[in-house]
Amino acid sequence: LLYARKREHSPEVLEAQRQKLLSLAERIPNFTVVDATRGADAARRRAIWIMWNDITRRRLQSAKPAAPRPDSGGLTLNEMA
Repeated sequence: LLYARKREHSPEVLEAQRQKLLSLAERIPNFTVVDATRGADAARRRAIWIMWNDITRRRLQSAKPAAPRPDSGGLTLNEMA
């Protein structure tokens, strides 16, 4: 697709670049390859889903338990509800 659109590099050079990028998945944690063969809209939706899923996962992992309120007798807000 890139070759057909721009013709800046030969298909061989583009494939070498593609393979180099794909090899990053072996070395970088959480590196995700998005399948773009189904079209730009599908690839964009998938990439957005992956990013939001990762953001949510990270926020949930870093969330600290609620501290007890001073006047709650040691109960957290969730336990008081």
